[in-house]
Amino acid sequence: MSYFGRAESWVEARLNPDWTGSLNCLPCGAEESRQQGERVAVAVPRPAAEYAAWREEAFAEALARELKKKRKAKLTAKQQGDLEATYASDLFAALHAETTDLRKQGWLLPPAATKAAYRLPADALRARPQTLRPPARRQPTMALFALAGSVLPRLTDCVYVAETMRQALMKWSDGAAVFAGKDAGGAPLEGHRHAFFLPTDDDNDGRLDHLIVYCREGFDPSAQQAFAGVRRLWQASGRPDLHLTLLGLGRPEDYGGLDPRAGQTPALAASRVWVSRTPLVLTRHPKLRKDGTARADCPEQQVQQALSRLGQPAPIAVERRHCTEAAGRPVRWLDFARERRRGNQPPVDSRGWGFEIRFEKEVRGPLALGYACHFGLGQFIASAE
Repeated sequence: MSYFGRAESWVEARLNPDWTGSLNCLPCGAEESRQQGERVAVAVPRPAAEYAAWREEAFAEALARELKKKRKAKLTAKQQGDLEATYASDLFAALHAETTDLRKQGWLLPPAATKAAYRLPADALRARPQTLRPPARRQPTMALFALAGSVLPRLTDCVYVAETMRQALMKWSDGAAVFAGKDAGGAPLEGHRHAFFLPTDDDNDGRLDHLIVYCREGFDPSAQQAFAGVRRLWQASGRPDLHLTLLGLGRPEDYGGLDPRAGQTPALAASRVWVSRTPLVLTRHPKLRKDGTARADCPEQQVQQALSRLGQPAPIAVERRHCTEAAGRPVRWLDFARERRRGNQPPVDSRGWGFEIRFEKEVRGPLALGYACHFGLGQFIASAE
């Protein structure tokens, strides 16, 4: 109810029988309005009888002007109808006139309205200075890109696309530590404090269609400018370049969910159940007993340790998965590229592993573990329970 400036501003109001305050806006001439204050003109409806009398007189004058202008004794039926439409037949119709129609007919003030003088307290319309607190600005922790091109990369080439994205952002940011993964002295950043580059296949057709860049420490303005600069990525083997569209900056909760048709990304959802989307490559050799069973550093133990290093809670169950699915078909971990092209150190064991991880409470993505987890390997996506 803060604005009554046009006929289309519909409001609903009720009287409060228990109100005991005093009015601060009264018609001029009322006893209470004789105090000092500011006089303002307010548009109010004419009484119905007054409008009917005004319409009859105004229409007669307008008809006389038209006849004189056209030098006729009588208007045609259409001309008569158009002129009558300018003056609504009754007060109810006049009050329901659309603003656009009134302006086409040349009315500056709706014909059903008249101006009434009201008096306000002297300071009622005076702007009061306010102390504005600047909003607390949180740095975005993720950027979401859409991938487009005549030939989209396969899900199995995830690690290569991630490496290319990192190279592009390194170029646009002049080697910023958040993308390089190294400080100014060249020492590696510990504790996963640099960016993850996570290509995803959100529509599950076996082709990568989005790319997430995530860092829990957040991205400063210079890193955000780098995101805006990357528009295309080179592809190997003579394939056409990928075109990138920055969909937005924010936090995982802004884009996560299980409905890709609504623009949600399962890699950023919150769930108790997470399943492998790309193969997890172990960072240590499992220690085996003579009978071949794991003595230490078995794959499940390495999953639990990797979760702990990410600051995630301990899982209540870790079960192996032998493949993922895309386009209705199983995709084996063996089918994926499982080694970086530009990495300094190859994996200790290039085999790929898959898991289903269950937590006691919901965990928010993204979730990536193991070797080259910053480059799309070891990715998990949320699953409906």
